[in-house]
Amino acid sequence: ESEDKFRCIVESSPIAKYFYHLENDNKLILTGANPSADRIIGIRHKNLIGKTIEEAFPALAETDTPEMYRKIAKGELNTQHFEIPYSDGRFKGVYDVTAFNTGLNSIAVDFMEISDRKKMERALIEAKEKAEENEEQLRAIFNSSKDAIVISKKGTVVLVNKSYLEMFGYSQPEEIIGKSILTNISPNEASKIKDFITRRYSGLDAPYYYESAGLRKNGTEFPFEVNVGMYELNGERFSVGIVRDITERKRSE
Repeated sequence: ESEDKFRCIVESSPIAKYFYHLENDNKLILTGANPSADRIIGIRHKNLIGKTIEEAFPALAETDTPEMYRKIAKGELNTQHFEIPYSDGRFKGVYDVTAFNTGLNSIAVDFMEISDRKKMERALIEAKEKAEENEEQLRAIFNSSKDAIVISKKGTVVLVNKSYLEMFGYSQPEEIIGKSILTNISPNEASKIKDFITRRYSGLDAPYYYESAGLRKNGTEFPFEVNVGMYELNGERFSVGIVRDITERKRSE
């Protein structure tokens, strides 16, 4: 009765299963396979029963898998879990394999076909690499812009480009990142800009273009114009300011 229950579990399992027995002459013989093995591999395993592992699956002869299985059968190795590609003209794929001892000189091998998963993993890796490449290109454009660019969240600076640093007299972005955007606004203009920020993040109308007075690190002031855009990322809103020094224009006027 116990054997019948065990057989029922094995036969109905969606995971492919092979059974091997190690003979006295060190031949590892395939003694059984369940229906899922036929379905996943796409061949009739009853024709392979009684053959050595190298005869049944010749492509494995070029790997260390047969020797690994023999050591598991002898009790010299514990359960092994690994991934392996296989192709011998009858079938090919990538398989997730678990091999374990089931008794004296006997092992069972569970496996699943994971080619689609591996393709997805490769696609994700390629997408990540492409995204990193695009990010590098965008960062290069960002830092090479002649216009000063500042990205902020609710009035706090999160990113600036090289032109912004030069315009406001900084040598490193760390000198301004994390500080209030009002740090670089003339005290006479601070309340006006603070009101713009509050209104913008509250969903109220606020100008997206205005002129104001900037404050450099050394304390000098200068006139500038700014165009502000908004974008959302991961549920958070950010503002992007394109800042231009208009000192020469004001002199001309």
